[in-house]
Amino acid sequence: MRRRIMLPPLLLALVVGLGACSGDPEPIIEPAPSATATASPTSEPTPTAESVGESAKQFIRRWQMAAFEMQRTGDTGDYREMTQACESCNAFVDTVESIYGDGGSISLEEPSVVRIEKVGQSSGTSIYEFDTVTSATTVVDAKGKVSQRLEGGRTRYQVNLDRPDEVGWRVTRISELV
Repeated sequence: MRRRIMLPPLLLALVVGLGACSGDPEPIIEPAPSATATASPTSEPTPTAESVGESAKQFIRRWQMAAFEMQRTGDTGDYREMTQACESCNAFVDTVESIYGDGGSISLEEPSVVRIEKVGQSSGTSIYEFDTVTSATTVVDAKGKVSQRLEGGRTRYQVNLDRPDEVGWRVTRISELV
């Protein structure tokens, strides 16, 4: 099975330059970030009604909604707060910020998470696979011209989740399974 690092719904097409890696069908497990790892430039997350007592499956659905809202509005705060040292997530945020920062926008309909399944656990990291169904997506530049059109469809992802504190779950890696 071939795996590519990606970003939720809009990922592959927006960040074509991300590297691909080959591997067996085992879950991808990366070590938890060390205490010396550079954190994202965000404030400390605070517990919310959603995050306290939230199951991993509920979190994945909420995280996907944050990805949708980020693409729709250009506001990256909620999505970024739900990740921790996640390189592919940070690249996704950077792409969305670049599109909106240059005066562009992204148009898409709300995606659906249609399946979530736990596939592994290692050293506090929970590994889940989930499928999304997305609509066609349009990226428009500052002049109002369509710069990219992406087909919608069903896509399977694998996500690594950690629960580092009482604040709740955090995504540490996301990959598209192909």
